[in-house]
Amino acid sequence: IPPDVRPAVYAAYIKNGGAKEIKNLMRHYESETLHAEKNRILVALGTATRVADLRTALRYGLGQRVRSQDTRWPFISAARTMRGAHVAWEVITEHWDVINTRFGKSGHDLPRFVQCASLLATEEDYAAVQNFFKTHNATGATRAVEQTLESIRSRILWRKKHAVSVAAWLTEHSSKA
Repeated sequence: IPPDVRPAVYAAYIKNGGAKEIKNLMRHYESETLHAEKNRILVALGTATRVADLRTALRYGLGQRVRSQDTRWPFISAARTMRGAHVAWEVITEHWDVINTRFGKSGHDLPRFVQCASLLATEEDYAAVQNFFKTHNATGATRAVEQTLESIRSRILWRKKHAVSVAAWLTEHSSKA
């Protein structure tokens, strides 16, 4: 498979597969020698659509087999969808001590983990993120916490303002089978 096509192939494989495909791609990651290819695989692992598979992939990213500086890739990939952002945030909060210890002083990667919550969009999400950082240190990511909360608040306000009209338009213009 040509290198420029591999990300799409890996993502299709993961999105249309399950636990077996996750494990296969993890084994492929471990046998791969090229760093760029390993990163492609980590990004693809973050596209899993089943929650259990995505949790497995994200926890794998935090494990010893993944280089510290590459841990972020499956999380960033997962956080591109609403469901993925929720799962990524759950895994991040479960493993905050590991993440904060590993990245808290660098000031480079910790904000990327915090920003995984940016796609969340409910009052409950806002309160959960806000409360989490009231009790958990995020030195080096203070600005990212502020930006993430601002992003969530913005999504909440957008939904309040437009949800009814968007739903009405979709209902009116959907095909009736």
